[in-house]
Formats: sequence, C-alpha cells, structure tokens
Amino acid sequence: LLRHLMSNTVLAGVAVVVVDEVHERDASTDFVLLVLRDLLVGPRPDLKIVLMSATIDVAEFCAYFQGDQASGKPLIVGSLEIPGQTNFP
Repeated sequence: LLRHLMSNTVLAGVAVVVVDEVHERDASTDFVLLVLRDLLVGPRPDLKIVLMSATIDVAEFCAYFQGDQASGKPLIVGSLEIPGQTNFP
C-alpha cells in the first residue's frame, strides 16, 4: 500500500482499503493509517477503510478516526464484532 501511495497519492480507482492485523502496529502501519485518515477528510471522503484484527482495541481506533479534524468534516465510524474462537488451546 505504501508503494502504491507513492505513485497514486489519492488512491484514484480504489474504492476500499482493507488493513488486516492492524493491531500489529509499527511505523509503517501507523503512517498508512495517518495517510488514510487524511485522505478521508481531504480529497477522498468516498473511500472506505476496513480495519481487521482479532485483538484490536476498537475504542482506540474509532477515536483516532473520529478525532478532531481540522477540516471540520465529521467522519462516520462504525464497528462490527464477529464472535468466534481460535483452534488453539
């Protein structure tokens, strides 16, 4: 995704971005989330972002995307929990 953003800074032609295992945070993931949030409040309010994780802190990520935006445009953030279990003891 980072490489794609280098040549397509507004993700033209992309409707949905899925970030899996988002709880495994590092500098690259945090940077991608920052860029995606900026796209949502800027040139790409139509972009859909799906963050997936089995152990995500939903409140933390919702707060990040709903946080005070300089543009004054509120972001609509939803969450969906799918209950399940692992196959590991």
